[in-house]
Amino acid sequence: MTKQTAGEIPISVELRLRYLAPRVHRLGEAPLFHLLRELAAGAEVLPTVERYARLPADLIHAYHGDRLPPALAVIRGRS
Repeated sequence: MTKQTAGEIPISVELRLRYLAPRVHRLGEAPLFHLLRELAAGAEVLPTVERYARLPADLIHAYHGDRLPPALAVIRGRS
């Protein structure tokens, strides 16, 4: 067994993520955004990615859940 260095992950985790990546990618930008937001908030990587990979891509696309709404910005000016 080889020792892991910072930034490396076990090969089993890497292989699992490679398997899950196309399934998550197929969901679209909105589900990917929500997945990344959960991970940034501290969610465990594999269980969270596994959960997203099980979502029905065809249903998400049918109801346009694959798209992010336009970003809105509030511009404050002089009143």
